[in-house]
Amino acid sequence: MERPIFKPIGSSIYEIDTPALVINLNLLNHNIKTLHSFFENQKCKVRPFVSTHMCPSIAHKQIAAGNTSGISVSSLSQANLFAEYGFGDIFITNKIVSSEKIKKLCSLAKEINLAISVDSLNNIKDLSEAAKFNKLTLNVAIDINHGLGYCGVAPGSPAVELAKTIQSTKNLRFIGLTSYENVLFFKDREELIRKSHEHAQQILDTRERIEKIGLKVQVVMIGATHNYDIVGKLSGVTEVPAGSYALMDSNYMKYKEDFLPAARVLASVTSRPEPAIAILDSGQKSVNVDSGPPITDIISNISVNALHAEHTILDLEGLSAQTLKLKDKVWLIPSDITLCASLNDYFRVEKNGKLEAMWNISARGRYK
Repeated sequence: MERPIFKPIGSSIYEIDTPALVINLNLLNHNIKTLHSFFENQKCKVRPFVSTHMCPSIAHKQIAAGNTSGISVSSLSQANLFAEYGFGDIFITNKIVSSEKIKKLCSLAKEINLAISVDSLNNIKDLSEAAKFNKLTLNVAIDINHGLGYCGVAPGSPAVELAKTIQSTKNLRFIGLTSYENVLFFKDREELIRKSHEHAQQILDTRERIEKIGLKVQVVMIGATHNYDIVGKLSGVTEVPAGSYALMDSNYMKYKEDFLPAARVLASVTSRPEPAIAILDSGQKSVNVDSGPPITDIISNISVNALHAEHTILDLEGLSAQTLKLKDKVWLIPSDITLCASLNDYFRVEKNGKLEAMWNISARGRYK
């Protein structure tokens, strides 16, 4: 557990201990309002994927913004954590297959409105037996595989047959369909629309086939931050599990300019060993580089040269020796905010240059 040097609320953000993962509250509010307001006039709603930030305080802000149908998470342990923080409608996107996890799943399902996805007959059998033993009914959606190498059953006939099986299986309630398409990074808007419609149509066609055999499809959950405003308009789509919009990161924001980098890492200059080099006190242990190095949001021609375990090396070639001095502060925008958040215990919350709050990243490490 991180043990930071705490500063009183109201302190200048530049006085806090570094490296520090900081949320700009104004930008966070902007991002949430931008996405949630889109759904005001749509039948479809957003189901925030809160595993992106793992922070109940942010999730509560997302629900308070309205036009939601609950939250979604990636693991049973995260579902338990968010339930403890008062969230009563949770969709678990990953499969729950081990007997021990299924027992815990049933226990949680007695307390909140819980739903899961399945893609195999064996899993359906195990869930049914556990639900019967616990005298409850589990809400189950079928996960559809787009052919992109992820979980799920094929659209069309395989999904229809699985729906029939769920419907006829005791103690399970078939609620609908879900699918993960990964992020479609297209700067060309028309290409993004084409690909999004192509993927969505497979799910909507499957929905139609299931409804033709007399089964009700209450939920069709697809899409994400990259195409929420495309799939959210499609008739038959009921939920979009968007997640990255709240905080953003340098990889995503290149493709979604309507969202701003609300989460950044504040670092301090600790060494100037050469005129063209500055060393920061934040490295791979606080930022993460699995999806690429961070970028700076200061002078555009200052670039990140390399990241080591606990240091970032900045390239100042061609700049004045006074561009960065010892103890100066630099903001780093992570390439992947989820991987960055998973390395930290807290978000420091900043508003108008002042420390506003400390928010626990409570679901960090809850991957089971």
